[in-house]
Amino acid sequence: MTKKANITLQKSALAIMCIIIAIQIYAFKRPLKTFNKVEKSVMVLYLKDSIPVNIDLIYNTNNVPEFYYAYVETPVCESGLCYDLKVNLYWNVLGDFAKYKEVESDPFTKLDHKLFSEEDHLKLIKILKDKTSPLANYEAKDLIDKTDTIFSLEVDAVTGATSPALKSSVVSGAVYSTHILWNIVNGKISDSILKYTEANLLTNNLIESMIYSDDYHLQMYGLRHVNTTLKKYTEYLLRLVEFGEHYVPYFAIDKFTAEMWNNFEIQKQMIDLLEDFNFEMQNETLNRLQHIKIASGNIITLLEQIKYLEKSQYSHLSEIIKYNASSLSKTDKAYLLKLSKDETNSFASFATNILSYTN
Repeated sequence: MTKKANITLQKSALAIMCIIIAIQIYAFKRPLKTFNKVEKSVMVLYLKDSIPVNIDLIYNTNNVPEFYYAYVETPVCESGLCYDLKVNLYWNVLGDFAKYKEVESDPFTKLDHKLFSEEDHLKLIKILKDKTSPLANYEAKDLIDKTDTIFSLEVDAVTGATSPALKSSVVSGAVYSTHILWNIVNGKISDSILKYTEANLLTNNLIESMIYSDDYHLQMYGLRHVNTTLKKYTEYLLRLVEFGEHYVPYFAIDKFTAEMWNNFEIQKQMIDLLEDFNFEMQNETLNRLQHIKIASGNIITLLEQIKYLEKSQYSHLSEIIKYNASSLSKTDKAYLLKLSKDETNSFASFATNILSYTN
């Protein structure tokens, strides 16, 4: 090989090495996707009092804060084997764990370097989202049942098995990694994020983004902190009644004022939603329509919901309409008369009774 060819080969090798290093750095640091804006190092916190963690603030395309992000690298010693756990972590604006992204060059592994399965990832996400996990009350060494053992090819030795009482709280074969990750995402970083948000970021736009999210905790926080004097306040309540997670709709409907219930459009929207509500939420709505002046145009809309109600709810519906008996229109009465004569309709007797109040 000539001297010139040797120099060319060396330059090519150097270029390839630079590309590999660049790819590794990108894999270590890259967020999950491209966002509109990233505010670097809004906080610097420390793991185990010595490992610095830079917390970035990620904004959505509407320039509203959406996630906090950190690249974390921390040592893990498991069954006599030590390695660096590397991961991209994301929290929502309340400090709740949102998601993680593996570092491509160092994916999550279990004992004997077995890669995490899809099931393992789903279980880990569920564990990390659980702030009430028993992992908060245990040291890593206490997660292992030393009276039970399994053989590990990696360390060529026998190691302790997961404590039976904690099997649902950890990923099998990655006990220490699970414990460390849970404490990272639900520890002081989480608390610091909430404090930072409340001290620096709470705006009407951020509260609105919480209300329009599909996360229970964000929705509840938004409901409790929204400015009730905003023009969009009623819109927010209707949104949470219809799309709120878990118990959010019940808290939202409790915020409705008498003025709102007497509004024709709000009445209509709530009556239309009876079709989609579960039994309990239907009862909440019917109870709150008691002793409310129902606009004439909404009476028939209300009666049309009969097919979505249980027979046990007919008396509630009947009482609402009887309260409005003196103001029923000819069209309303004609609809009730038609129902009363329909022998196949189980509401017929109720319709007859309502009509007796209109004479």
